[in-house]
Amino acid sequence: MLPIVRQIGKTQITDTAFSDLDNITFNVSKSNKTSKINTPRQGIRQIVVLGRKSGIHAVLRVKTNPTLPDNQAFVSNAQQYNKIYFDFSGIYAAKKSEVWEITAEYIIFNNR
Repeated sequence: MLPIVRQIGKTQITDTAFSDLDNITFNVSKSNKTSKINTPRQGIRQIVVLGRKSGIHAVLRVKTNPTLPDNQAFVSNAQQYNKIYFDFSGIYAAKKSEVWEITAEYIIFNNR
């Protein structure tokens, strides 16, 4: 998971999110707005949350082995922040001696 502040006082920090699944941008500027990015969806490997005015970018990219059928990701729409979540297994029950490999890359930068 990767939480990133939405707003500090009246200053908007993050307002836009998109995933590698469809590259459609979604408005995440307010907690009372919900969209497809807030709904768990399968097949996502990267989510970006950014602020157009602030220049802040937060990227969470994952690679899993094996890729399990119930994997999903979404951006939580809590009041205080936008939080990127990945669920790698869903309801999958691990078997004895089974090994899962998960690599997560966190990238946070300001392009201002």
